[in-house]
Order: sequence, then structure tokens, then C-alpha cells
Amino acid sequence: MTVTSRFNYRAYPDKGQCQALARLFGCVRVVYNDFVAARRAAHSAKQPIPSANDLCKRLITDAKKTPERAWLAEVSVTPVQQAARHAQGAHARFYSYLKARREFNAKIKVGLLPKDAKPPRRVGRPVFKTRSGRQSAEFTRSARFQVRHPDGCKWGWVRLPKIGWVKFRWTRDLPSDPSSVVVIGNPDGSYEVSFAVDAPIPDAPAPIHQATGIDLGHRVLAAAVSSDGTRRAHPNPKALDKARRRL
Repeated sequence: MTVTSRFNYRAYPDKGQCQALARLFGCVRVVYNDFVAARRAAHSAKQPIPSANDLCKRLITDAKKTPERAWLAEVSVTPVQQAARHAQGAHARFYSYLKARREFNAKIKVGLLPKDAKPPRRVGRPVFKTRSGRQSAEFTRSARFQVRHPDGCKWGWVRLPKIGWVKFRWTRDLPSDPSSVVVIGNPDGSYEVSFAVDAPIPDAPAPIHQATGIDLGHRVLAAAVSSDGTRRAHPNPKALDKARRRL
């Protein structure tokens, strides 16, 4: 059994790649904001909400043919399409929350739920992405990105369409081939690459003892006595005293 996990690495693109990434981040941000704006405009005008396919065709495919959005063709199409999918997912979560809240209020009103019942977790309306915030662009397998890491080397490289081989610090091995990679630009000017991989779930370790009794205290944080007579004492770390000394 496997679970999808994220493996993040610090990336070090060169000057030309930084410019290409800035252009890509801008395209992703514009498409996401256009998607949100189109949905908001339809809602304000009390018109039918356009579907995701119609918006993708209008905001990406058709927009590339216009002088105002011709620069969308200069970057890889996969991250731009992923931006529209992320916007669609944000709207789907928001609409699901509204439906769950209406059902919750109706059940409270007729007495099917107690008055102190916990309401559904609030999900806000999708907001516009800003230029000063954290930027990201996602490449899926359809983009045919490649990862290279020579044996024994502390550096790795990931090949991104229309950007090139981006160097990143190889701090741990990937358990399997990644299904997607997200390039992240932080507000402080640093970069990261985040790989989504299917990692196996480790089996739970077998218990060493049948039972263990634990006694908590002040001088000794915890004293444990196992069923086989083994005794262990964990000293109090005294974090407050250490913090006071440092202060």
C-alpha cells in the first residue's frame, strides 16, 4: 500500500532560468485570476456559472490568439492548464461547503441535530493571487519533465519544458519516480522544487512489551516500567529554565 508524499528540495536556477520562471509564474497567476474573475462576474450578474472546459478554452486556447494574451504561448501549457484546474478545485470546495452549511442549518432548524453540534469546516471563496506572494507552477507527467541525479553527487537536476535543467540540492533519495513537480518561488527570492511520489506506508513496529506503566512527575518527567520488569526513566528537559538562561 502506498501514499502520495511530497519531497521538497532547495533549487538554484541560474539568471536566465529565473527570468523564465518569473514569466511562467506570471502566466499561471493571470490564468488563475482570470478564472476566478469570470466565475465572480457570472455570479454577480446572476448568470449560469460557466463550466471549467468553457473557461479553459476561452482563457487559454482562445486567449493565445489575441494580442493581449499572446505571451501565454511563450511558456509551457501544462502549468497554465494546472492553474485553471486548481481554480476549479477551489471553487468546487467552496460550493461543497455552501451546500453542507445549508444542509446543516436545515437539520438544526427542524431538530435533527443538537444546537451545540459542530458546523462544517468553513471554506472561503477563492481569492486572487498577488504578485508579492508565494509563486508556484506545477508540471505533470504530460509535460515530460526529467530528473537526473548522478550516484554519489550532492546535486540533482530536473528538466522543465522551456526552462531547461534546473539544479537543486539532493538531500534525500526519491522512493519512486515522481508523478509531478512543483516549482516554488518564495518571496525572499529562494526557489524550491517539490516532487509528488508514491511512497510505501511502513508497517507498524511490533510492540516490544505486552504492557508498560508510566508515572509522570516533576523531577523525572516519566518513569516507565514494562511487563518484563524493564525500568526506564526520562529526565525532565526543563525547557523553561533553559529558555530563561538564554534570555
